[in-house]
Amino acid sequence: MWLLVACGCVAMLTVGCGVDDRPLSQGSAEIPVCVYDEAVGPGCDTLVANPGFEKGISGWKPDMGVLSNWVADDAYASDRSGAIRVLNLLQDSADDLLPGAAAQCVAVSAGASYDMAGDIFIPEGQHSIQADEASAVGAAGLSLLFFPDAACADESIGSVDSDMADHAGTWTHVTGTGEAPPETRAVQIRLGTLPAESKRFEALFDNILLRAR
Repeated sequence: MWLLVACGCVAMLTVGCGVDDRPLSQGSAEIPVCVYDEAVGPGCDTLVANPGFEKGISGWKPDMGVLSNWVADDAYASDRSGAIRVLNLLQDSADDLLPGAAAQCVAVSAGASYDMAGDIFIPEGQHSIQADEASAVGAAGLSLLFFPDAACADESIGSVDSDMADHAGTWTHVTGTGEAPPETRAVQIRLGTLPAESKRFEALFDNILLRAR
């Protein structure tokens, strides 16, 4: 799990670059690879607002200690769209690195299954060097936190994580599927970052799909 639970609160342990023209790595064949810079393709109707970050990051709220902004870089090099940059600056009093995310709360139905997918870019140059070896840069991914209230303000009652992206310098496509527990009224979809050793860690996110099966 990518989750850190403390004092009844849940914080996501999950997660500027040049244009990358290499193909995205593919996730599950059951979940389409969606691009939200023009017409929405088959199976790509998404429950989230602003899934493709065409002109900004409206609808997405960063955690405390996390910064987010719009960048012109796009997963498919579109000149009509961009991505959201999530910059994690979190650490505790012991200098431990903490997960951080930008998130959105969406109304869903209890008992239904939900697919999530998105594209993630981890910029190079964020790792530290120890004993002549490069330490892990960190990881990024998507998560769903299920809530019994419509505002995603109560304690969560379940969660599911996507695949994790942990390779720098290329766009990676991640997917995941989970079932909303009984009494669920809303889900918080989180664009999460998990630093390794750097005191700051960032990732770009684009084309965020959330759909009921």
